[in-house]
Amino acid sequence: MDGALIGARRLVAAAALGSAAGVALVVLFTIVPPPWDALVNTSALWGLVPFAVAARSPHGRGVAVGVASMLALVLVWILLSPNVIPAREVLVFVLVGLGAGAVCGAAGAAVGRDRRVSGTVVVAGIVLGEAVYGTVVVGGPHWFVEAALAGILVPACCRTAATRVRAGLGAAAVAGALFGAYWAYDAVLTT
Repeated sequence: MDGALIGARRLVAAAALGSAAGVALVVLFTIVPPPWDALVNTSALWGLVPFAVAARSPHGRGVAVGVASMLALVLVWILLSPNVIPAREVLVFVLVGLGAGAVCGAAGAAVGRDRRVSGTVVVAGIVLGEAVYGTVVVGGPHWFVEAALAGILVPACCRTAATRVRAGLGAAAVAGALFGAYWAYDAVLTT
C-alpha cells in the first residue's frame, strides 16, 4: 500500500480519536461538579490525548498525529461547548492546540521510540506545571489530582528506577520553567 495513503489514514484515525475525546470531555464537563470540572477543561490534561496517540504512531509521524488529534479535540470542544467561547479564545485555543499537539505528539513519539525519559519529562512536566500553577494561583483541591496524574505518568512511561528518577526530576524542572507560561496563557484568556 502507498505510504502516503497509510499516512493519511493514520491522520484520519488520530483526528477521529481526538474528536471522540472532545465529545467525551464536553459530556464530562456538563456532569462533573465544580471545582472538579476544571480538570476536564484543562489544556495540560488535553495534551495526554496527542501524547497517547503519538506513542503508538510509526516513526516520524508523532508530531503530525499529535496535531491532528489535538486540533480535532479543540474543534469539537469549541463546537459543542456548553459555554459560548469568544472569538479571541477560539483563536488562542486553536493556536495553542497546534503547538501543544506538536509538542505532546513529539513527546509521545519519543516514549514510543525508547526515548522514554525525554518524552515523559515533557508531558509530565506540562501536567505538573499546570497543577502547580493551579494550586498556587487559582486554588482548589482538584489541582492535587492533576499533580498526582503527573506523578503517575512517570512510572507508567519509564521502566527502571533510574529512568523514573531522571524523568521525575526533569518533569519538576519543566514544571517550574512553565509557571510563567501558564500565567501568560491565563492572562491572555482573562483580559
